Amino acid sequence: MEDIAEALGFDPKKRRVRCFGHVLNLVVKALLFGYKAEAFEAEIDGESVSGAAQHETWRKKGPIGKLHNLVHWIHRSDKLTYRLRALQEELFQHSDNPKIRARKPVDVVRDNQTRWLSTLYMMRRGLLLRPFLEDLVEKVTLEFNKECRNGARRREEIPLCLREESLLGEKDWKVIELMDKVLLGFEEALRMLEGDAQSQVRKGGRIEAYGNMWDVASTYEFLMERLEEWKAAAENYLDPEHFRININLGWDKLNEYCTKLDETPACYASAILNPASRWGYFENTWTDKAQLPWLQEAKRMVKTLWEEEYKSLPNVSNSDEEPPFKRLKAMSALERHRAHRTSSLAGRCPLDRSVNADHDEYDHWLSSPDVKSDPLVTDPIQYWWERRKDYPRLSRMALDLLSVPPMSAECERLFSVAGQMVSPLRTRLEASTIGMTQTLRSWVRNGLIDAVDTLVDVSDEVGSSIIWETEEDGRDDGE
Repeated sequence: MEDIAEALGFDPKKRRVRCFGHVLNLVVKALLFGYKAEAFEAEIDGESVSGAAQHETWRKKGPIGKLHNLVHWIHRSDKLTYRLRALQEELFQHSDNPKIRARKPVDVVRDNQTRWLSTLYMMRRGLLLRPFLEDLVEKVTLEFNKECRNGARRREEIPLCLREESLLGEKDWKVIELMDKVLLGFEEALRMLEGDAQSQVRKGGRIEAYGNMWDVASTYEFLMERLEEWKAAAENYLDPEHFRININLGWDKLNEYCTKLDETPACYASAILNPASRWGYFENTWTDKAQLPWLQEAKRMVKTLWEEEYKSLPNVSNSDEEPPFKRLKAMSALERHRAHRTSSLAGRCPLDRSVNADHDEYDHWLSSPDVKSDPLVTDPIQYWWERRKDYPRLSRMALDLLSVPPMSAECERLFSVAGQMVSPLRTRLEASTIGMTQTLRSWVRNGLIDAVDTLVDVSDEVGSSIIWETEEDGRDDGE
């Protein structure tokens, strides 16, 4: 980053946008595994670590570590996996409820060290299978004790997961259930920001775009508030001190990266350039006297970015306009949080869209919201594209910032798809061919073009590539 900054002449600290998915990963691991989560990962990943040592390392991490050991023990054994299924089938078949009789047995879900969501899914499946897991452990323990009495086994050979200290008790299951609730907000945040920022029809028929830079700052605030609520409610749960410690560790890690937002104006600028909120979201959120300096500093950073990099740009604009997307939706807790803070915005100043050439575009736009239409804007990028004539420089700033991805998830998905395309049997595809194919794929997925034929012609005219569908379907090299 420093080398690129030196070559292009910018401040790398001010331009750096951290991957929100990486931040979430660090925060959740602090919540789940406490202090020095990175050292814990290094310890269990060591090649020289024996199975018993790894089991003990996980067990010391509490209920989630115990569940991890149990899940992996069952998954490694076909016999235990089949017995777990049989216990479920027995219950389903003896039920009077036809819906329950129609259910199919499910297996345990293993977690991994790559994605924290895998731990959440392991916990949820564990809670779903709890009665069957407890039944399985009880039956296997009885069988082992019987073999010991018959002399077929020695007491020292008891499986690690059946030992007293490894068993999941009522208190352990309560902790797992509680952490599942705590992580729900983090799952919502991940879903909100891991998308490709393209408006698409979602479940329920609503049109929604996920993966927007303007949602980052409000998502940080949402998560900070949720953790503070859980911390305050710790006394109502079993083992409140341990729970509060882990919540505090997660809060500290989240706050560490939340303060880093002040290093770059990108998150604040993209949030206020969303016409549905402008500065209103932050003014409604940072209401304490102690938070006033945060608001003033954020405004100064955005104003400086505008004046130093965009205000003096040459005036270039034009072209076609398309109607903005609209949506009807059922909101998650995170979306309700954001909507509550922005519902009373806009409308503090009279509407006046005429921008005098001598006036500052940024100040003029902030002071002239459209009371009726601005709160209904669901696609800020479309909004600014339509106003590039009225605000040629400010729209440039808005489009630059709003198009920044908050996470690397979409880039990583593209890497995976391109990797599948360039298989060992197709290693001679040119980079331009791969690029054009993936571009067409993206356009088709997002409805920008209709589906194209698998056979396309490429022609270079006036230095640009033009792609069109061939009319001669079925033509081959022999014709």
